[in-house]
Amino acid sequence: INHGAPVTDVDVSPDAKNLVSVSVNGTGKIWQLSDGKMLKEFRGDLAKERQMVLATEAQTVEKQKVALGDTAVKAADKNVKDREAELKKRNEELDAAKKALPEAKKQADEAAKKVEAAKAELAKLLADHKKKGEDVVNAANAQKAAADKAVADADAKLKQVNQENQTAIAAVEKEVAAAKKALDDANAVKPDPADKTAEQKKKDAVAKAQTAFDASQKKLAAAQQKKVNDEKQATQAVQTANQAVQKATAAVTEAAKLAASKPDTKAADKKVADAEAESKKLADAATAAEKKITSSERSVKVAESTLTKIKGQLAERTQEKAALDESAKKIDAALEEAKKQAAVLSPIKAVAFSEDGKQIVTGDDSQKVRVWDVTSGKELDTLAGHTAAVTAVGYTSRTTVVSGSADKTVLIQSIQPVWSLIAQLGADAKDPMNVGSSPISNRALCLDFSPDGKLLAVGGGDPSRSGEVILFDVATGNVVRKLGDAHSDTVLGLKFSRTGKSLLTGAADKFVKIFDVATGKFVKSFEGHTHHVLDVAWKADESVIVSAGADNVIKVWNIETGEQIRTIAGYAKQVTSISFLGLGDNIVSGGGDKTVRMHLTTNGSNYRNLGGSTDYVYSVAGSRDEGIVIAGGEDGILRVWDAKTGALLHSFNPPAVPQDQQASAGK
Repeated sequence: INHGAPVTDVDVSPDAKNLVSVSVNGTGKIWQLSDGKMLKEFRGDLAKERQMVLATEAQTVEKQKVALGDTAVKAADKNVKDREAELKKRNEELDAAKKALPEAKKQADEAAKKVEAAKAELAKLLADHKKKGEDVVNAANAQKAAADKAVADADAKLKQVNQENQTAIAAVEKEVAAAKKALDDANAVKPDPADKTAEQKKKDAVAKAQTAFDASQKKLAAAQQKKVNDEKQATQAVQTANQAVQKATAAVTEAAKLAASKPDTKAADKKVADAEAESKKLADAATAAEKKITSSERSVKVAESTLTKIKGQLAERTQEKAALDESAKKIDAALEEAKKQAAVLSPIKAVAFSEDGKQIVTGDDSQKVRVWDVTSGKELDTLAGHTAAVTAVGYTSRTTVVSGSADKTVLIQSIQPVWSLIAQLGADAKDPMNVGSSPISNRALCLDFSPDGKLLAVGGGDPSRSGEVILFDVATGNVVRKLGDAHSDTVLGLKFSRTGKSLLTGAADKFVKIFDVATGKFVKSFEGHTHHVLDVAWKADESVIVSAGADNVIKVWNIETGEQIRTIAGYAKQVTSISFLGLGDNIVSGGGDKTVRMHLTTNGSNYRNLGGSTDYVYSVAGSRDEGIVIAGGEDGILRVWDAKTGALLHSFNPPAVPQDQQASAGK
């Protein structure tokens, strides 16, 4: 059996099947005695390996941040260019608007003049029609007045003629009566017989009287005929005048109709309407041109202000990127140093098998006692206490090791993890059951240690009244800061960021919030859940957060913008717990529907489910290498899965209740 370097110590397993050897080169090897085959080699320093893991993780995260910073700088630079182009475009629009305004106003003025001309034309048409009507009415009224006068004149003439004829007839009738009387008198004369001429004289007198009478009769007949003729002529004149009145009356009626009628203004009205429409169109265009100038001026100012702001952001992003680059260099250097340190192996001076042969204990020049797993060859634990090289080791029992050192001391130490209460936060120092003076107002519902372990954040509050967050100093138990009004309802989940500078909270008020740890100041809120937020988690590079809700969904948020990236649904009940796996985009979550699920935040895909839970799952967690997922819930069983395959590795049932406790519980 050749170890390959000077061997400093050996031991044989209790079953005498295996041999372990350790060397000054810092390695240990397990051999199969039957054939000298090497079964396993173990080497390294768990603390150094952890330091290297931390440095590697830091480098990975820093690379992510550098990539994000580079993307942010490029986006900011593009934004600046886009804003510059936008400003140029706005200025061009402003210039175009200023040039367009005079022509728009000119066209609007010309259109307004056309409207006035069309209205004047319409008004003239109406006025001409009105005047024509008035002229016709006046002419008809004059015609009727003349006809009325002619009727009156004819009536007067008729009366006059009648009067004159009646007077003439009366005079003639008197003449006739006188002639008749004279005739009668002549006939009545008795001739004097003594006068031979008396008879002749009588005859002559009668003949003369008869002639006079006949003449008066003819005159009377002529007067009467004249009356008839005159009356006929006058009556005819009256009738003619009345006919003229009727005609004039009809003319007045027709004239009134004409005056009351409306002229045909369709063409003129259309011309006015068209002119007004065109005028309104051009006036609106002129107004729009003025508004465009105002809007463009405002847009230019906004674009200038935005450009100034964006240039400031570009400067900030550039500075942040430079700081990230510088930090990345330091982290790269730290990783290289960690690798160098991890490569330096302390000579191992002593080795021993455990009683069951499953473990090995070693002592080395680094003053440490180390416990190793035989099957895997991995270091399980490191025990400190010596101040010089450890030169002898051994097991005193399955859980206790003894070591001797060049510092002239022998130490007996337990390798069984022992948990002991070191402090109670909120309780009275002398009376642990007295919490009357506790700074925690109600139930403590969630908690998280800061990455450096110096702070403990506790979330709670009074249901439906307040949501508080308290930061405790772990070393002293004192309250460092209290955020009494962090939420309006109880805080149900919280998580420190990887840097420890920010604290993420989720509460029954459906909000997710970020607070600055150093000042306690509110930074940003995220709104979108429709029920209680039960848990929250950060991505390692602090670019993305996730939240689990009683609304049966997971929400993924962009920290920079505060926008919701996506909602991951599929749970039948509340999503109670959530955690990022490692440094990337994978998350694990548990819910009230008895499931533990793994998702990719970049697309929301559910790429693996971890089965076995039989009841409500309350809490999940994953190892930093994404290899292990642990979950616990209402069934009281702690389950461990291989996160890579989904295989259930272990189920840890709760310890059985002692018989006496069962009996007392039954009472």
